[in-house]
Amino acid sequence: MPHARKPRLCLYGYSTSGQCAKAQAWLEEKEVDYDLVYLDQLDEEAQAQTISELEQRAEPLSFPLVVFDGTVVMGYCPQDYEVCLEVEA
Repeated sequence: MPHARKPRLCLYGYSTSGQCAKAQAWLEEKEVDYDLVYLDQLDEEAQAQTISELEQRAEPLSFPLVVFDGTVVMGYCPQDYEVCLEVEA
């Protein structure tokens, strides 16, 4: 029996942001698999490319920014994360 594809979640933010840290802690608490991209730790070219790609999904940008299977949630919004992930608070 084939396994269902796991939804892909990526958290974009800045390593110095308290809101990004809260989003990361929430995902960890809920044991959610995710990729983490700190924009301030990318080189200049990678940062510009990543921001350009994100701006195609949503504008203006606000961080933390969570992309879940094409759905974009900007800011620290646990209730929106729950809806996307269908997890209990």
